[in-house]
Amino acid sequence: MYLQVVNRPLKITHSFEHTFDNKHVKITCAKKAFLFPVFEVTRDEQIGFLYDGPLGITGDLLVHSKEGAVGKIFEETYSSALFIPANLDFLRDHVKELKPIEEEKFPKYKKIISSFEVHLSSKNFCYHSNNDYFLLLSGRTFSICFINGDTTISITHKEIIGRTGERKLFWFSPKNIVFTNDKGDIFSTANMFSNRNIVKKILKSLETNPVRDYFSNFDKLLSH
Repeated sequence: MYLQVVNRPLKITHSFEHTFDNKHVKITCAKKAFLFPVFEVTRDEQIGFLYDGPLGITGDLLVHSKEGAVGKIFEETYSSALFIPANLDFLRDHVKELKPIEEEKFPKYKKIISSFEVHLSSKNFCYHSNNDYFLLLSGRTFSICFINGDTTISITHKEIIGRTGERKLFWFSPKNIVFTNDKGDIFSTANMFSNRNIVKKILKSLETNPVRDYFSNFDKLLSH
């Protein structure tokens, strides 16, 4: 995948917070941060925006189970991020168009966007049949956050954790793998490496399916 950032900047006019419809995740955008359109070159289609400026994200990935709360709450801050898709309604009332920035300053943004290409080797991360999802990708400290319907999935170099609704969860960490279902049951293992086949199926599913379809395949994944 080849990404291109275009010198047609937008600027955040005032700091604001946005809570997504699933109520799991909130992002905080800073006044005077910039947004630049990002295109996937082979399709000549805008896939999103490069965000440059202070950015905060908070996610409540705790679910209720028969054994109590399972999961975690995460808080991260970034200096840049890629927002996907291009149609992001929550930005419309908070930005204004600017003239192109000076050409000598623009290579900075080309360098930032090139760091994302490594993590977006699959175009399925960027194209789905609808725009009812949001993806935030940080390149400097590898982090991906998917939001789709009532589902949130967070992927970092340390762990993968996903939640849908009040009860369904999967959590891969170096010490454990945890699943919960909509009945509040918990499935856990103390050794992640004894379950390589499950991990491979999870990662493959993340690349090929819209995020909201993932949890519908839980039973199939666990049956193998």
